[in-house]
Amino acid sequence: MFELEKLRPEHFDEIIGQESQSYFRDILKEHPEYKQQIYMQSSGQAGRLDGVIIGVCGITKVTPYMGEGWAYFSEDLPKGKIKVIKAIKAFIDSQRQYRRIYCTVDVYNHKAIRFAEVLGFKPEGILQSYGPEGHDHLMMTIIRRNLDWEVK
Repeated sequence: MFELEKLRPEHFDEIIGQESQSYFRDILKEHPEYKQQIYMQSSGQAGRLDGVIIGVCGITKVTPYMGEGWAYFSEDLPKGKIKVIKAIKAFIDSQRQYRRIYCTVDVYNHKAIRFAEVLGFKPEGILQSYGPEGHDHLMMTIIRRNLDWEVK
């Protein structure tokens, strides 16, 4: 059974992150206070499959109209991938306060780029030497141009 929960700092501890996200796991080990900071600055959700957290995602407010999307997934993600995609899409759609949501993805991580595209992100440009290992990253965005949008 797949369930969603409001993000809590301890959710990060329950995930054995994917190898492609090992840098983030290492950062959380070195700076455990980041879990609380992410929690406080983001709206987010955790996905639980058969009682096990398989991923967390959120949007961190950058300005009143712009947010940075992020996700941290378990190696068990493939078991619930379709449900996770639907849940993340619904979550992004629910965050109507943001006209612009962006994420950055390592240019060598083709699976992550494809995952972001499935969620609706479009490539925007290359950030050179952006990642922790000096890799270039692809800036990807969802831009809403709704006429009824306004900052609240």
